[in-house]
Amino acid sequence: MREVVAAHDARYPGLKARVVDGARIKPEIAVAVDGEVVAAGLRSKVGPQSEVHVQPARSGGAS
Repeated sequence: MREVVAAHDARYPGLKARVVDGARIKPEIAVAVDGEVVAAGLRSKVGPQSEVHVQPARSGGAS
């Protein structure tokens, strides 16, 4: 995942700053690889054909 973020930051400057805080994915960001939310953060393995989604984390509950 670390390499994916770096590659996309090179193409879209500022992406890394919006997604990463130090050595971790920001808590307000959710990342899914091949449809599964990743728990290992930047250590997550991403294959050459993997699909990665990055979006704001969501929470829910009764109001």
